[in-house]
Amino acid sequence: MKRSSKLLVLTILLTGCFITPALSKGLGTLIEAGESQSAMFKDSKKETSHYNNVKNAIREKEIEIGQKQKFIKRYFGEPVIIMTDEKDWEKWAYKPAGASWFDNIKICLFFDENGILKEIKSYSGQSSSK
Repeated sequence: MKRSSKLLVLTILLTGCFITPALSKGLGTLIEAGESQSAMFKDSKKETSHYNNVKNAIREKEIEIGQKQKFIKRYFGEPVIIMTDEKDWEKWAYKPAGASWFDNIKICLFFDENGILKEIKSYSGQSSSK
């Protein structure tokens, strides 16, 4: 009985020594994945929040043609992506996190070379320009 107990303890200790580095590496990977997922969730909430801010501001006429980029970014949030359109205007696209780029749920703001808002397009049907 004493011999089998010693053998069991020795087996546990040796097994633990060999498994621990592999487990710690796996655990580190899981922690990184969890942190990455947390960051993605935070970004998606921010993306949706900015879209809703802009959508509500357009409806309430808080965002209007003639305003500056800095004002809109400061008070309503950053776009998901910034592109240049065929007129060389800067195009800011806002969309909720769950929507794909192919859905009709997005808002684009178009700014001229001076950073002045020239056009608002809502891909759910609304459009206004100057």
